Amino acid sequence: MPQYVKPLGRGCRPRHQWHPCGLCYGCGLWKPGTYMRKRFNFYRRVKKTRSCWLWIGELNNRGYGQYGEGKKAHRVAWLLDGGELPPGMELDHKCRVKRCVRPDHLELVTHQENRRRATLKYCKRDHRQTKRNRYTYSNGRSRCLPCLREARLHTRTQR
Repeated sequence: MPQYVKPLGRGCRPRHQWHPCGLCYGCGLWKPGTYMRKRFNFYRRVKKTRSCWLWIGELNNRGYGQYGEGKKAHRVAWLLDGGELPPGMELDHKCRVKRCVRPDHLELVTHQENRRRATLKYCKRDHRQTKRNRYTYSNGRSRCLPCLREARLHTRTQR
């Protein structure tokens, strides 16, 4: 016969109580301060798509996800997944999407390798990047012309 486990005390609401593992009996939330509660608070700001997990929380001025005070969201995701960040190493987005926090899309590399990959001659859909193959906006930013054409064609077919 299973033993009755005495609850740890008041849960997240006055009538709820905590299970010894840290889960609230009433609503299923994890106890504040636990590892699982930190994961829950982090991943509720993530929108999972077919390929990337996009950060929908606050972004910094360079387009990276911002979590808390000065923490980059992709670094927090890497640490929550059990990875380590040794000194002198950086996380590189293999998918080239700055808002992506999916640990599979992150790779530990040196700063030099990260810079080299940032200046590769292909876009994320493997189109060759040349001056003739780039569309430059008036604000100075540019975009891959074949990707732009594909996006416009896709938009037209959706109507």
